[in-house]
Amino acid sequence: MKTDDLIRALAQDNTPGHGMGMPRALAVSTGLLVSGGLFFGTMGLRAGLATPAVALAVAIKLAITLSLALAALALARRAVHPGQALGALKRLLALPVIVLGLALVYDLSRYGFENAGARLFGSNYWRCMLAIPLLSLPLLAGLLYALSGGAPTDIDKTGLYAGLGAAGFGATLYALHCTDDSPLFILAWYGIAAAVVALMGRWAARRFLRW
Repeated sequence: MKTDDLIRALAQDNTPGHGMGMPRALAVSTGLLVSGGLFFGTMGLRAGLATPAVALAVAIKLAITLSLALAALALARRAVHPGQALGALKRLLALPVIVLGLALVYDLSRYGFENAGARLFGSNYWRCMLAIPLLSLPLLAGLLYALSGGAPTDIDKTGLYAGLGAAGFGATLYALHCTDDSPLFILAWYGIAAAVVALMGRWAARRFLRW
């Protein structure tokens, strides 16, 4: 059988409409629950979350992190099925970039570069760098198990998307606790943490999604 014929056969057996199946859906759900339990067990919600100023700052962060999570997870789910086009879905990754870009423009127009260093490093950048990967790992493990039922033609990209999706969820949880609201902080430290998890996803995918 030629490679193209094999890919077409696998695509027919792994269409998106078939779903993940109960064991794989359970793995993802378990990853979500473990990440959530880890968050509430070690961090918890930010004080003053119900006040308008804090709620708005957190809502902006959630718009960035949730849109990243949903876009990347949709891409990972599509990428695991051979022969499925990703073009339209890739545009969804622009959404978190646009939201963050608008937040940066507003922040710089309001504050300029005054105290930019303080806004960049905040008070908990080291905690951000640790917390987001740790909160992401349980979901990443569940996702990789779920995706192992497919046959991605680009394992590296599938792993990167899975890692970004898990990082987006981990960052969403951390955003509910984080008191650093500057877009400069989010760009630097949330961004670095997400990149670390994405690379971890690619590394793990090479070992667990190989076929």
